[in-house]
Amino acid sequence: MGMETVVEDIYNKKKRAKDHQGEFSVSEYEKFIARQRGIIDNCNELILDAFAKRVEASKRVAIAKMISESPVYSPKREEEILVHAENYAKKINLDPKSAREVIEIVLKKAREQQDEYYLSL
Repeated sequence: MGMETVVEDIYNKKKRAKDHQGEFSVSEYEKFIARQRGIIDNCNELILDAFAKRVEASKRVAIAKMISESPVYSPKREEEILVHAENYAKKINLDPKSAREVIEIVLKKAREQQDEYYLSL
Protein backbone atom coordinates (compact mmCIF):
# COMPACT_ATOMS: atom_id res chain seq x y z
CA MET A 1 0.00 0.00 0.00
CA GLY A 2 1.49 3.36 -1.04
CA MET A 3 1.81 6.47 1.02
CA GLU A 4 -0.92 8.20 -1.03
CA THR A 5 -3.45 5.48 -0.11
CA VAL A 6 -2.45 5.41 3.54
CA VAL A 7 -2.69 9.20 3.85
CA GLU A 8 -6.14 9.17 2.22
CA ASP A 9 -7.31 6.39 4.54
CA ILE A 10 -6.08 8.35 7.56
CA TYR A 11 -7.62 11.57 6.22
CA ASN A 12 -10.94 9.76 5.77
CA LYS A 13 -10.62 8.37 9.31
CA LYS A 14 -10.39 4.76 8.15
CA LYS A 15 -6.95 4.32 9.76
CA ARG A 16 -4.79 5.92 12.44
CA ALA A 17 -1.57 7.77 11.62
CA LYS A 18 0.29 6.24 14.56
CA ASP A 19 -0.22 2.76 13.09
CA HIS A 20 1.85 3.73 10.02
CA GLN A 21 4.72 5.68 11.53
CA GLY A 22 8.06 4.67 10.02
CA GLU A 23 6.35 2.63 7.29
CA PHE A 24 7.60 4.61 4.30
CA SER A 25 11.03 5.50 2.98
CA VAL A 26 12.42 9.02 2.87
CA SER A 27 12.13 8.85 -0.93
CA GLU A 28 8.42 7.95 -0.80
CA TYR A 29 7.84 10.73 1.72
CA GLU A 30 9.69 13.32 -0.39
CA LYS A 31 7.76 12.34 -3.55
CA PHE A 32 4.45 12.59 -1.71
CA ILE A 33 5.33 15.93 -0.13
CA ALA A 34 6.49 17.31 -3.50
CA ARG A 35 3.13 16.40 -5.09
CA GLN A 36 1.17 17.97 -2.24
CA ARG A 37 3.31 21.12 -2.35
CA GLY A 38 2.66 21.35 -6.09
CA ILE A 39 -1.08 21.28 -5.35
CA ILE A 40 -0.61 23.97 -2.69
CA ASP A 41 1.44 26.17 -5.04
CA ASN A 42 -1.20 25.80 -7.75
CA CYS A 43 -3.96 26.73 -5.29
CA ASN A 44 -2.01 29.81 -4.21
CA GLU A 45 -1.74 30.89 -7.84
CA LEU A 46 -5.49 30.36 -8.31
CA ILE A 47 -6.17 32.47 -5.22
CA LEU A 48 -3.93 35.27 -6.52
CA ASP A 49 -5.54 35.10 -9.98
CA ALA A 50 -8.97 35.40 -8.35
CA PHE A 51 -7.76 38.29 -6.19
CA ALA A 52 -6.45 40.11 -9.26
CA LYS A 53 -9.86 39.72 -10.96
CA ARG A 54 -11.57 40.95 -7.81
CA VAL A 55 -9.34 44.04 -7.62
CA GLU A 56 -10.06 44.83 -11.27
CA ALA A 57 -13.81 44.59 -10.62
CA SER A 58 -13.48 46.81 -7.54
CA LYS A 59 -11.69 49.44 -9.65
CA ARG A 60 -14.62 49.44 -12.05
CA VAL A 61 -16.95 49.79 -9.07
CA ALA A 62 -14.84 52.77 -7.91
CA ILE A 63 -15.42 54.44 -11.28
CA ALA A 64 -19.18 53.89 -11.00
CA LYS A 65 -19.17 55.22 -7.45
CA MET A 66 -17.26 58.34 -8.51
CA ILE A 67 -19.71 58.96 -11.37
CA SER A 68 -22.74 58.50 -9.11
CA GLU A 69 -21.11 60.37 -6.20
CA SER A 70 -21.63 57.36 -3.95
CA PRO A 71 -19.34 56.61 -1.00
CA VAL A 72 -16.56 54.15 -1.76
CA TYR A 73 -16.88 52.29 1.54
CA SER A 74 -20.10 50.37 2.10
CA PRO A 75 -20.19 48.58 5.48
CA LYS A 76 -23.55 46.99 4.62
CA ARG A 77 -22.17 45.48 1.40
CA GLU A 78 -19.05 44.21 3.18
CA GLU A 79 -21.19 42.49 5.81
CA GLU A 80 -23.25 40.87 3.03
CA ILE A 81 -20.01 39.59 1.48
CA LEU A 82 -18.83 38.18 4.82
CA VAL A 83 -22.14 36.44 5.54
CA HIS A 84 -22.11 34.97 2.04
CA ALA A 85 -18.57 33.69 2.64
CA GLU A 86 -19.63 32.01 5.88
CA ASN A 87 -22.65 30.40 4.23
CA TYR A 88 -20.61 29.21 1.25
CA ALA A 89 -17.95 27.82 3.59
CA LYS A 90 -20.60 25.70 5.32
CA LYS A 91 -21.68 24.30 1.93
CA ILE A 92 -18.12 23.19 1.10
CA ASN A 93 -17.33 21.89 4.60
CA LEU A 94 -14.93 24.68 5.47
CA ASP A 95 -14.84 26.40 8.85
CA PRO A 96 -17.10 29.48 8.49
CA LYS A 97 -15.03 31.51 10.97
CA SER A 98 -11.85 30.86 9.00
CA ALA A 99 -13.59 31.70 5.74
CA ARG A 100 -14.82 34.98 7.22
CA GLU A 101 -11.31 35.86 8.39
CA VAL A 102 -9.84 35.14 4.94
CA ILE A 103 -12.45 37.26 3.21
CA GLU A 104 -11.96 40.06 5.76
CA ILE A 105 -8.31 40.19 4.70
CA VAL A 106 -9.29 40.12 1.02
CA LEU A 107 -11.77 42.96 1.61
CA LYS A 108 -9.20 45.03 3.47
CA LYS A 109 -6.52 44.63 0.79
CA ALA A 110 -8.94 45.11 -2.10
CA ARG A 111 -10.39 48.21 -0.41
CA GLU A 112 -6.88 49.67 -0.03
CA GLN A 113 -6.29 49.25 -3.76
CA GLN A 114 -9.76 50.52 -4.63
CA ASP A 115 -9.28 53.62 -2.46
CA GLU A 116 -5.93 54.37 -4.07
CA TYR A 117 -7.45 53.95 -7.52
CA TYR A 118 -10.47 56.09 -6.61
CA LEU A 119 -8.17 58.95 -5.60
CA SER A 120 -6.45 58.75 -8.97
CA LEU A 121 -9.69 59.27 -10.92
